[in-house]
Amino acid sequence: MGSLSPTTPPLRAALSTVETRMRPFLALATAFLVWVLPSKLPTLILIVAAFLAAVPLARRGASLWLSSPGGLAALAVAAYAFLSLLWSAHPDLSARELAKDLPVALGLFALSVWLSSPDKIETACLASASVLGVVLAADVLRLAAALGPTDLLAQARYFKPYWLTHPNTAGLLAVLTFWTGLYIVRTRWPSRRETAWGLGIAAASLAHLFVMGSRGPQAALGGTAVAALVFATAAQPRRRWWGLFAALLLAGLAVAAGPHLNARFRMNDQLAGRTVVWRQTWALTRERPWLGYGYGKKVFEKVYYEDAAPPPPAPHRFPHPHHYFLFALFQGGRIGLVLRLALWTLLVRGLWKTLCQIHRWHSLTLLITLQILALHLYGLADFPDSQAAMALLALIVPALVLTRQAPERFKPTTPSGSPEHPDGDDPKAPADTRWAESRSDNGPH
Repeated sequence: MGSLSPTTPPLRAALSTVETRMRPFLALATAFLVWVLPSKLPTLILIVAAFLAAVPLARRGASLWLSSPGGLAALAVAAYAFLSLLWSAHPDLSARELAKDLPVALGLFALSVWLSSPDKIETACLASASVLGVVLAADVLRLAAALGPTDLLAQARYFKPYWLTHPNTAGLLAVLTFWTGLYIVRTRWPSRRETAWGLGIAAASLAHLFVMGSRGPQAALGGTAVAALVFATAAQPRRRWWGLFAALLLAGLAVAAGPHLNARFRMNDQLAGRTVVWRQTWALTRERPWLGYGYGKKVFEKVYYEDAAPPPPAPHRFPHPHHYFLFALFQGGRIGLVLRLALWTLLVRGLWKTLCQIHRWHSLTLLITLQILALHLYGLADFPDSQAAMALLALIVPALVLTRQAPERFKPTTPSGSPEHPDGDDPKAPADTRWAESRSDNGPH
């Protein structure tokens, strides 16, 4: 056994250097698989590998979920979904849907281990935005080359194949990417190269949103722009009223300009038939008000189109009720709806309290808050599906990390820790220190 000597310090240093240099490429590759190829075998292998690698550190992940009301609410939502198999209208379909979503649960646990600090969350956000920014820009160029300038705006949303599952899904990812681009500009200024990087991501996102013409994502962007004015001034009481005034003014301008920027806002189509499915789903929920019909979109389609009386005519076949919380009511009844409301209320309340303090990760907290809000604004008239549903669930982890012990643990880090601040936290350091300058081995983990 003497030949199996411990790793020598020079070799360990070399391995550490390789790991540091490879980390950005690994983050970009992971983001590409997760957001562009979510249902492919390589992505499944990646998720399972990340989960297995996280198992030895399970206590770190468990502490995140168990140490806050929001984490406990998330666990309650997950447990209730499994328990609903006992009373599901079609338990076989619910079981298949739960098995299909199992990789998402494994990925969430892995995220709670590997994204255990704000700087790691930031790295994941920037990698995702970089990949999606390139994909969105390339998609706009593809559509422009295929359709030409005459038919681009009129036919882009109907041109297949879709690169990101569906125009609405792509639009939601563009909204999330747009805000990350502005975050880069905010935190990297005055670096010209990094500022140009952020502006490019934001511009590509806006271009894709405009070309595809999806009303829901565009409305979500407008709503979050209004909210950003309020949230950005949360930590400055004297400016809150000005932020609210500016938000109301921007909201009025957005409502007035919307029909001129996108002709689909002028369509009298009852929100593409959504009013039909909303009324019919609401009527169905009154038949099983407390426990609902069970988990999954397949259960909804089976009940809506086969078990119940034939629904009124509609322009589309609906795979879900096109409303996030109405779908929660359908699946889990009033109990399930209360659990979902509790989860998001607790998370947003914690984020708001964190925003009301000035600290190193204030801008990152604002970014996560706006992204959650964008998905829920969209969810008022549709259901965030595919990659958008993954994003909404994934955002639970950074929300828990940023609110678990905020704001004390996220004050700017000093070059080294001290007896008074063993984790490197210095309350006297300036807020929102640039990321490149604030990296420290003694930062929060």
